[in-house]
Amino acid sequence: KATYPGRWNITNLEVRDTNGHTACLKDFQEDFETVYPWYYTVDPEGYHVDNQAPVIQYLTEKGIDEKNIICPFRKVDKEIRILEDDYEPKCYLKDSKRNRKEQADVIPEATIFTILYNTPKGMLCRTIESVLKQSFENFTYLIIDNGSTDASADTIRQYMKIDARITYIRLEKNVPWTEKGLLTKLKDNIKTTYVAMVDSDDYYEPDFLEKTISISRADASDMVQVNTLTYAHEGFRYSYFTHYFGRNICIEGDKKKNYFMLRILCVPVWGKLYKSDLFKELIDMMLDCETEYDRDCNFCLDISWMTYMALACNRVSLCDDLLHIRTWRPGSSEHSDNHSSKWLSSIVWSFEHLRKNDVEYEAAQVFEEAALMWLFSLPREEYSLSDFRKGDIDNKRVADFLNRPVCDKYRGNQHG
Repeated sequence: KATYPGRWNITNLEVRDTNGHTACLKDFQEDFETVYPWYYTVDPEGYHVDNQAPVIQYLTEKGIDEKNIICPFRKVDKEIRILEDDYEPKCYLKDSKRNRKEQADVIPEATIFTILYNTPKGMLCRTIESVLKQSFENFTYLIIDNGSTDASADTIRQYMKIDARITYIRLEKNVPWTEKGLLTKLKDNIKTTYVAMVDSDDYYEPDFLEKTISISRADASDMVQVNTLTYAHEGFRYSYFTHYFGRNICIEGDKKKNYFMLRILCVPVWGKLYKSDLFKELIDMMLDCETEYDRDCNFCLDISWMTYMALACNRVSLCDDLLHIRTWRPGSSEHSDNHSSKWLSSIVWSFEHLRKNDVEYEAAQVFEEAALMWLFSLPREEYSLSDFRKGDIDNKRVADFLNRPVCDKYRGNQHG
């Protein structure tokens, strides 16, 4: 039960099932749901929520139950906490009841980590306070400053004065988040049962840890994903990143793979709680790469991180609560040297890893098509992405990938 619509206009919507069969909606029969009783993932072109409306309307008119239409992006009413860049953490620090001496003797059960680089002060304060305000208090907060040249260090140290749960590591220069030294520091400082990541401009709701740890224990799951709200800093759209099911669910085996292919189990690292042992196995695998170049290209984008984690987990739980708020803003990155071609290399690695782990070719192709559509429809200026680098494109693995028919529809467009 898996389909994926490719890039479309409404008169010629391509649908492909996991057996590789394709058809266009205009050719389908009236008994639509009987002939094609699948789930449908609707990825709006350009990630704009309004672009999915005509597709949803067409599917429902043809008898598809709306519960089977997976819409990663939906408009919602949600008050976002906004802190301006002149915000001072004095009020939080004054009201905090944390006691450094009492905290020092507590053995934490979870680690939340943030890798930051020149984050606006208001957003950084919002992130830190969202972590420190967790209702589940038995955790450590690891902050790795990736060579910031702004006042981030001073801001972090203000919070460290009143909360011993913060561990602060500062790198002298900005490096890729796949750099060996950074990964080693990350791994060495995860000494807890659970681990989660939050970007320095995002934030978690206060009950994120409490709910995800409770679900992980109840389901004996290796990973728990929550619903994410993506909002643009300039305010042009609000949208859910994941699909509402109306209940929490636990998946394993082939069902877990199918949910990953459909992006129900989504590819970003954030918005999830992991068993630490499994997460550190991922870091070890990255550290085993022969060269820094291979590590940087293969794991620059978190699609490859999640491809590994999704297949390595025995059980995955999906929490139906909205607990993670993600900021979409120009220049949002932990590393200053992003390249579209490195992101493409991560997609190539993900496809190869799926095939090595006995995922059917057609199913892996559905997954890579979704990733390619995402990459080639990105407004690169919003991600500070440079043009494709010739050296990366000439890499044999990437070059072979680009010669495959699945890439034909993107050839010759604005991305070259």
